[in-house]
Amino acid sequence: MSSTISALSFLSSQEGQRLLRKYEGADIHQVLLNPPKELRGFEKEFVGQLVARKKASKKLPGWISTPGIVLPPPLSTEQASSAIAAEYKKKLLAGELLVDLTGGTGVDSLAFSEQFEKTTYVEADKELCSIFAHNQKQFGKQIEVIYQDAASFLDQFQGRAHFYIDPARRDERHKKVFRFADCSPDVTLLLQAFEEKAYQVLVKASPLIDIKMALKDLKWVETVYVLSIHNECKEVLFLLDFARRVAKPAIHCINIASHKKHVFQFDFDQEGESNPEFGVDGDFLYDPNSSILKAGAFKRVASQYGLQKVARNTHLYCSRKEVEHFPGRIFSILHRDPSKLQLKEIFDRGEGHVVTKNYPEKAEAISKKLGLKPDGKLYLFAFRDVENKRRIFVGEKVSG
Repeated sequence: MSSTISALSFLSSQEGQRLLRKYEGADIHQVLLNPPKELRGFEKEFVGQLVARKKASKKLPGWISTPGIVLPPPLSTEQASSAIAAEYKKKLLAGELLVDLTGGTGVDSLAFSEQFEKTTYVEADKELCSIFAHNQKQFGKQIEVIYQDAASFLDQFQGRAHFYIDPARRDERHKKVFRFADCSPDVTLLLQAFEEKAYQVLVKASPLIDIKMALKDLKWVETVYVLSIHNECKEVLFLLDFARRVAKPAIHCINIASHKKHVFQFDFDQEGESNPEFGVDGDFLYDPNSSILKAGAFKRVASQYGLQKVARNTHLYCSRKEVEHFPGRIFSILHRDPSKLQLKEIFDRGEGHVVTKNYPEKAEAISKKLGLKPDGKLYLFAFRDVENKRRIFVGEKVSG
């Protein structure tokens, strides 16, 4: 512990911060082989900071620019929520007391503190506790820091609160896992305590989680949030409300990109009852964002926007007229099933994006075959239609 405090003192000092800025972007191996003399025995911690800062440069730009901040070890920084995700999540809970049971880097704790009168950060890793206790001061916060595991804290906790929990999704071999039973802590084992002590609980799960199975495991789910950033699914969130049980949890599919936010809402009954038309008629092709695909709203999105679904297992859609505000990308179809010779003429500049859906060849293989680099305005879609025939459409993006 004393070594952690010493490293914190050095890395957060003016000299430590100056060196971090100086060597930011430097070759890590070169720094390790020939460390600056000023590091005074903190070579390992210094290099860890360089690696962590690189990982945080895009997801936590505000942290990098805040003087005196010391990032947690690289793996913890890599697993932390992004600033964009934390900003979205903080709006899902509000009240008197928020307890973050798996504090980690502290990104979410800091965000939730803006919505609650008091916030408590609970963490089973002593080093992370020390780092967060230091960092919160740099942000001007006063969050209670408790060094304890989630289950022990819950067992001793008196009263009621809102809780947030993000179980570790790596096993003892550091292999990624996603089922609640394989994560630490196992949220399902904490449900009885939550029933007694929680108003609401927000559970962060892996993007690989089986949503229907998770609903059965967690029982009290009111709402599911499938969160994508720049069309990459980052988090699946389950909001548990212990005041009431909901028969049909609402599923919100969110994609945040370039200051725009698309939200599509449905439930699994609506998906089961939807009966869209199948076909490839029309001049426009639609590719839903990753949150909708993760949530499984394959038929519902077609019914809600009046689109044809290309095929049962091909999650592309068509229409004769452009449908505005579609939660995904919209393309104007320029060519249908061009020949190999026509494809060479269409992509004569060697630029084009390839998308495959329910197709035997991967996009990378098609790009290589056509000699394409992922650039330019044109998109090639390779897919199977309702008759299971291989089709190729070429289009230009008009929205999304």
